[in-house]
Amino acid sequence: MRRGGRKRKLGNRNVNRRDRRLVHARESPAARAALMPHRRGVSHPEDQVAESELGRMQLRGELEPFQLLAGQQYARAWRSYMAMLGGPKQLLNGRWSGFDCGGCLGQVGNQFLCECYKRERRWLDANRALRQAGWPALIAVQQVVLHDGLCPTERRSALHLGLTTLAAHFGLTKKPNRRSNNRSSHLFPCPPAEHG
Repeated sequence: MRRGGRKRKLGNRNVNRRDRRLVHARESPAARAALMPHRRGVSHPEDQVAESELGRMQLRGELEPFQLLAGQQYARAWRSYMAMLGGPKQLLNGRWSGFDCGGCLGQVGNQFLCECYKRERRWLDANRALRQAGWPALIAVQQVVLHDGLCPTERRSALHLGLTTLAAHFGLTKKPNRRSNNRSSHLFPCPPAEHG
C-alpha cells in the first residue's frame, strides 16, 4: 500500500533513530574563501586579513606586519572620527550647526575626558604625521587603507614610507626609520657616487 503525501527525498540520512533528516554536505569556510575572486593569488585565502587590499599585500609579502598594523590603526582612527561627525547637532539661532556630544556624559568643559575630542585628536594627529611624510605617501596610504584600492607599482615606495611613518607615530616600532625622516631621499634616491 502506498503512503500518502509527498515522496521521500533520496540521500543519506542521519543514523540517529529520532532524527532521520537528510545529511547535508558542509562546505568549509576555507574552501569558500579560496574561490572568492579578490582572494585569489594569496598564500592563505582563508585568513581574515585577506579581506582588504592592505591585508592581501601583507600576505603576498609586500608589506611588513607592523605596516599592516599601522594601516589598520589609521583606518580605525578614521572610522571613529567619521562616526563622530554624524552625531547629534545643536540648535543655534534656529539652525542646526556644529557637533554637540553633550559633553560626553556630563563632562562639559573638560576636553580631556570628552571621547569626541579624543577621537578628533587621534585622527588629526595621525593625519598630520602622515602629511609630514609627503603628499605621495598620504595619497598612497589613503587609496589603499581607507578606500581599499589597488596600489600602483610606482606608488609602492610612497606607501611603504607612509605606513612606516604611521607605525612610528602609533609607537609600533622601537625607533623611527632613519630613512623615513628624509622623505625626498627615500622617494627619489640619488645615484651612487662615481669613484674616479
